[in-house]
Amino acid sequence: MFNLKGCSVFHLLDKERTIAGLGFNRWLVPPAALAVHLCIGMPYGLSVFLVATI
Repeated sequence: MFNLKGCSVFHLLDKERTIAGLGFNRWLVPPAALAVHLCIGMPYGLSVFLVATI
């Protein structure tokens, strides 16, 4: 797949761009994922259960 200039659009998936740098702390990923899931899931869950209780 190519853009208008002829360069590959898939350069975003190159190995150099997908490997974490030296200062990256992979232990921050699980707490961040949990926080995102809670922020998205809590309003959805409350909206489902509040409608069911009314």
